[in-house]
Amino acid sequence: MPRALVFFMHNPMPPRSGAHRRCLQMLSGLREAGYSVTLASSTLHTETPWSSQAVSGLREAGIEDVEVFDRGSWDRGCDALTRRWDRLTRAPLHTQLPEVACPSSLKVWFNRLAEKVLPDVLLMNYCWFDQLVRHRMAPREIIETHDIITVNSALRRTVQQMLVDYENGTVDPRLFDEQFMASFTPAPAAEEMDIYARYDDVIAISPAEESLLRSRLQHTRVRCIPVSDTPRWVDNTYDGPLVITAGPNPFNSQACLYFAEKVWPLVVKQHPSARAVIAGTAALSKGVRGAGLQTLGFVEDLTSLYAAAPMVVSAVFMGTGQQIKVVEALAHGVPVVALKSKTLSHLLEDGETGFIVSSAEEMASRIVQLFRDRSLCSRLGGEGRLRVAADSASHKGLPALFG
Repeated sequence: MPRALVFFMHNPMPPRSGAHRRCLQMLSGLREAGYSVTLASSTLHTETPWSSQAVSGLREAGIEDVEVFDRGSWDRGCDALTRRWDRLTRAPLHTQLPEVACPSSLKVWFNRLAEKVLPDVLLMNYCWFDQLVRHRMAPREIIETHDIITVNSALRRTVQQMLVDYENGTVDPRLFDEQFMASFTPAPAAEEMDIYARYDDVIAISPAEESLLRSRLQHTRVRCIPVSDTPRWVDNTYDGPLVITAGPNPFNSQACLYFAEKVWPLVVKQHPSARAVIAGTAALSKGVRGAGLQTLGFVEDLTSLYAAAPMVVSAVFMGTGQQIKVVEALAHGVPVVALKSKTLSHLLEDGETGFIVSSAEEMASRIVQLFRDRSLCSRLGGEGRLRVAADSASHKGLPALFG
């Protein structure tokens, strides 16, 4: 059986963000394509601490081995000496990539693990961690982008500053401008493109990012593998509150604020009995409030919320990558109302599996329409689930990449 070694910075079990779900999708694809999979990670970077239950859950999902680097006191001492030596002997680095520390102890550990596994395929996640790789560790080396890091980081800094200003009483008009991305799209750093060029294959998560990477990488194969999911055959009632899921990034924080400030008051004015819940670990502004609007924090299993939801709403219009929340909602048979964005899945089609809107007023109108027409919710949600099922079947084993 061919072997695959995968490095992912977080514990993805249970999945708390779109990145976690994407990692599980790729691990499943490798398994379906016939690979024995070793997942490598570290306690140094993860936003979700590792536990024995997480390791057991991954092994039950078919991952043969889970290896987690946990730096001890001896490693910390060696890393400190290495850093001191590097400062004395190397010229200062001028980098546009946000810094993610990969100490020498982690590099040694990962290289020893690769020598032990002898993978046929090496799959890295995020370009930060290329520094762990001694290239040609495997006959085939693949990197999953998730986002174009230097573009995403520039957007994050801008949005975070706008949110800070809002909390301090200053509202930047761009904070609620649905056309923001049309006028502010930073270029990717050449340094990041140089990293991708070292790999045999680069995986993009959306057609927009595939096009950007293809235009800059002449000798590396670029493959677009959109987010896919499996249908969940829940007993939908469509009589509960609308659902917003918001993982821990500033684009979700901004979207929740946009919804609460610009959309929800219009909905309540037309439909006073409307209710909404926000589930997830996004940092929420003081402006995220309103009659009938409830915040739940992290919800480990969203099934009961999806089963009752008449719709899922995504007010995200900033950021890169792909909105995994949209695919997950459609998989549960729930229609989606979303602002127009390059990060939307092709499975969301206006008027067929939900609605794609361009303004707060249009979003509020579609939300009220779905609240008042449960049969429309059922029709759109049912079609969405069928399309997710067909899309999942077409990606079985990720044949475009691993077959």
